[in-house]
Amino acid sequence: MDKHSIRQSMRKLAVQVPPKFYMRLIGSDLVGVYYHVVSEVPIPHVNHLYDYKSPALFEQDLIYLQQHFNLIGYDALSEGLSNGTGLMRKSVILTFDDGFSECFSVVRPLLLEHKVPCTFFVTTDYVDNRGMSPDLILSLCIDSVLGLENDRQRVIINQINADYGTRLSSQMALADWIKSLIGNPKAAVSNLCNHLGVDVERYLHESRPYLTSEEIVQLSKDGFTIGAHARSHRRLNNLSDDEIEAEIMESCRAIGALTGKEDIPFAFPYNGDGVSRVLLENIRARHAHVGLLFNSRGFEEDQNFMVNRLCGDSPEGATPEESNLRQKINRSLLDEVSRKLRHAPKLQK
Repeated sequence: MDKHSIRQSMRKLAVQVPPKFYMRLIGSDLVGVYYHVVSEVPIPHVNHLYDYKSPALFEQDLIYLQQHFNLIGYDALSEGLSNGTGLMRKSVILTFDDGFSECFSVVRPLLLEHKVPCTFFVTTDYVDNRGMSPDLILSLCIDSVLGLENDRQRVIINQINADYGTRLSSQMALADWIKSLIGNPKAAVSNLCNHLGVDVERYLHESRPYLTSEEIVQLSKDGFTIGAHARSHRRLNNLSDDEIEAEIMESCRAIGALTGKEDIPFAFPYNGDGVSRVLLENIRARHAHVGLLFNSRGFEEDQNFMVNRLCGDSPEGATPEESNLRQKINRSLLDEVSRKLRHAPKLQK
């Protein structure tokens, strides 16, 4: 057996170890888990961005977390981190990003049934379906491409090649090219929609992909925490300091106006990489309503006002009888153990 095979075998064994062992090893009492959506049916505006779990698989996650961890809400987390009182061992905070309508129609009933606290981070420009994130629009475009008939495919591909200077030759090549635009703030989304006949306003009106103000208010009344996920779901590290401050401060203010809460947590769209922690600390100091900040780097250590989380979306390895969260949590813990070992001071000979 070669070294690569040995490492793979050892890692497979390592992910079977109870997570509490690794949490003690890295000195962590908190697991942050985030999702985007839960659905039984395909969702055109999400299908080509990431995989997601069915309600049955998500419910297995809730059962697993209840059996093996202490589920806490945002208030307990904020008090434990901000006031220095600490957290219970094996604490978990459950969160959802983006503010999709399924948070109300699918996720809310399961959380209420199992009495699980949760924080929902909402992109405020899109509340009440006033608009749509460019990445979601690109997913709709890919969905349209995959439904094109042969004659129409050739016409569209020729138009795209002429307008964008590409050399696409097939339906799948076109779909892959559109996928490469995801996350690109300069992608010419509206022109692409025109070519493919994607009517975003009609889709927003008919499919209602985002939460409404009334649903957000009800979630807050149910006892869930509503946080902000920026105004427009742009990568903050592409913006100026003033723009970053506006995205954070104004989205938190909008959520506060809806819920009446004074401490509004904020989750970075994509991630908070490359955003100055000094700037973030100053923003929080200037705006008392901006609460803890949530990132997506598993168990990596950060500033005391930053909470890292791992993604629970993928259904790979999960069954209606068994959650895949233990493997997900352990893989993320092992990544942090490896990172700490790489950065540990070398012993003097």
